[in-house]
Amino acid sequence: MGNLALVFALVASAHTISRAADASGQWVAPAASNSAMELHFIGVTAANWHSAFEFYTKRLGVRVNATNPALGNWAQLGAGGDDYWSGISRSMTFELFDGGPPGKKERRWGHKQGFRPGIQVENLDAMVAAARARGVPFTGEIEQTDWGRRIEFTAPDDVRWTLSEARSRPANSDLAEPLIGHVEIKAHDVAGQKAFYRDVMGLHLESENARCIILGQGPGKPWLTIEPGGEKQTNSPALASEPTRGHPIFISFMTHHLDQTAARLRKSGVTILCEVTHHPDWNGTDLIIADVDGNAIQVVQYGR
Repeated sequence: MGNLALVFALVASAHTISRAADASGQWVAPAASNSAMELHFIGVTAANWHSAFEFYTKRLGVRVNATNPALGNWAQLGAGGDDYWSGISRSMTFELFDGGPPGKKERRWGHKQGFRPGIQVENLDAMVAAARARGVPFTGEIEQTDWGRRIEFTAPDDVRWTLSEARSRPANSDLAEPLIGHVEIKAHDVAGQKAFYRDVMGLHLESENARCIILGQGPGKPWLTIEPGGEKQTNSPALASEPTRGHPIFISFMTHHLDQTAARLRKSGVTILCEVTHHPDWNGTDLIIADVDGNAIQVVQYGR
């Protein structure tokens, strides 16, 4: 992909991951902690970067944490990766990239967008009222879920997000540093996605019913939900060197041992979209894979 935050790389490499994954089902589970991963990051790829940057920073009010002219149109918004790994913030790192797929009116969560990030707030009603006053467009009204309440809004390129109140989860009342605490997946293959994120990516099952599956990483850490009703996502051969550019949102898992992790993923039969690549411009090495439905995922080691 090519331009994650340099400041993040230096801090993240100093931390260790001790969580181990479960082993069951059709996937090959992690054999040792040196192949463990942690979900920590979302990337938004914008077709019109300047319009997206204006929306997130002015209309939504997210603080600019870092930019780097050497990386072109790129920004890290909200709390930085150093805050996540030091425990100051529990928000996933949020970075905005250019070169994303054009927004189309038919895009919706589950159709041309598999991942939907969730911003966890303390008072949803008050936050929605304030966001509406600033011109943030919502697609409906607040809805009740198995884990709390949420409401969807749209960003440029018709990218879908939610504001949410999530029971027993961290929250923040200041959108200058939004707490992006979870990612919702609208799945085509619900059982396959559950097995993939549990048995391959190492998340643990927190709860499950016909409406929603919740997978976590431990108290206070980012979590995933899987709901039915999505479509398969496509990956264009024309973007083989940077497959994340074909998705409006991708997620990232960090590891301290990319070679071992990559070998385990290949052995598990995971779809590889782009092989292990070193990026000297941001001091990291990554591998881009796809989940069962075709959503792009970065697996990254910083400082290597």
